[in-house]
Amino acid sequence: MLNCRQVEMLLSFYIDGDLNNKLRKEIENHLEYCLSCKSKYDLLKDFYSDMESSYENLKSMPARSLAQTHEQYRFFKNNLSAYIDNELSAEDTIKLKKYTINNQKAKQELEKSYKLKGILKDSFNRTKDNLKHDFSEKVMADINTSNKLNRIDFYLKTMAVIIIICVGAITFITVMMCI
Repeated sequence: MLNCRQVEMLLSFYIDGDLNNKLRKEIENHLEYCLSCKSKYDLLKDFYSDMESSYENLKSMPARSLAQTHEQYRFFKNNLSAYIDNELSAEDTIKLKKYTINNQKAKQELEKSYKLKGILKDSFNRTKDNLKHDFSEKVMADINTSNKLNRIDFYLKTMAVIIIICVGAITFITVMMCI
């Protein structure tokens, strides 16, 4: 049985039909009962569908208009992630905003990208928090074990020194009595 994290990682392959029958069935079963993964699947599926319809719209345009639109769309697609992460120059940001305002499909893609970014960020934070919690517990357990071993090691060394001193004292007393 797949968990949510595994399903999330396989969703794009599932949508593209690139999974074997066993994995495909497991994902279908998971999506039937997990609303969170189902919502992520629907969002990703809509995103793919919008991309395909945008491509179909571009194919039906006249060549001259298509070339200009293709260039604008390529600019939009190549810079969408950078725009969402506020990494574009002011000039490129304005150019992308103008294209988005004038193109309904681009606006929808942008909104879906923001949603997808939010889902990915939430998923990353959950995973990071889980790892930090588990890792810190392991480190603390290791430290406690190490401290116990160090105390035992200290006591054993102390006992060994005391035994050596006692044996030496007994030997010394025995030699002195013989003289």
